[in-house]
Amino acid sequence: MTAWKKKEKELTKEEAIEQARAANLPFWFGCSPKFVIYRAEGRKASVFPLDKDFDEFSWMITILNPSTFSGQKMISFTREMQKRYHVNNVKFLVVIPSFYTYLKDRTAIEAIIRRHQITCPVAVDPDYLICEAFDVKKLPAIAVVNKREVLYSHSGDGWNEKPEEELQKHLRSTDPGLALLPLFKEQSGELSADVHIMDLGRGRNVKYPEPGFKPLEDKPGTGYAEFKGDRPQVMKEGEFFIKGKWHQDGDRIFTRDKEAEIGFCCPHPGLSLVAQSMEKTYEMAKVVIDLDGAPAFEVFGSEDLTFDEEGQSCIKADTTRLYHAFKSIPPGKTQITLRFTAAERTSVGLHGIRIIR
Repeated sequence: MTAWKKKEKELTKEEAIEQARAANLPFWFGCSPKFVIYRAEGRKASVFPLDKDFDEFSWMITILNPSTFSGQKMISFTREMQKRYHVNNVKFLVVIPSFYTYLKDRTAIEAIIRRHQITCPVAVDPDYLICEAFDVKKLPAIAVVNKREVLYSHSGDGWNEKPEEELQKHLRSTDPGLALLPLFKEQSGELSADVHIMDLGRGRNVKYPEPGFKPLEDKPGTGYAEFKGDRPQVMKEGEFFIKGKWHQDGDRIFTRDKEAEIGFCCPHPGLSLVAQSMEKTYEMAKVVIDLDGAPAFEVFGSEDLTFDEEGQSCIKADTTRLYHAFKSIPPGKTQITLRFTAAERTSVGLHGIRIIR
């Protein structure tokens, strides 16, 4: 027998929009939700505006992973475009898909906004529906939109080559004599993009020595492994070495083993790590980084490289983020070793490794 249920009142358009706005508010920062994503059965996700701004203005939408060098470079590009074109009533939006679990956390997103001085609205894309609606094939991605029409879009490498040119073309389509700045050019000699991204969590792109991580019955979603063996004296590009006692979940690997090591070859000048301290007290975790078996020279270092009391080159991590260790490693197939000498006291979590050209 089916229980009788009072028929729900059909919402007006205004009530439905207000309900959608309230439901999506936790995923937007710096403004109320500008649009919502909906998907009719069997169809691609689509954008439905919740704010007249999205229908009335031109927008540059940048979709990025802030735990990659390319994603952070896109944030800087967005800031530059905003400075140049806000006077032309162009609006800007940064979209952050939840590539890692921490990117669903409001506190973490607020920290990213502060750290990178993002002044335009930010939207989190927990289910990748915004990516689907804008046909994103690879991150980072960018779209120039006018009154819901996508005028230009690009995914992956080369994302910064044409969007400003296309935006200027659009602005001059209604005002041919509009005075605009020369196209922005990056300074030569800067690091440009991630070459090799290693993501260390379960089911991601790093293959571990057999038998790999064994699931822990008392901790669903977590695995454990003890890796043994000697590191090859010379590792080739793309090879990965790991030693010691490690745990793994869907986002990261983590250890309390002070003898643990990770090794790989870095043939490019830049190296960054997505790392964190696993301690609830936010005690800093230390990752010692050796280049060709020795501490690095300070001149090779980037903003997060430091040196401990023993003269070892290292990064010290607290909250989860991308830590920039090196920006000018000398040319060649440099052998990198990550060591975790203080892990017994402060457990270290590693989400990923970024090699940057």
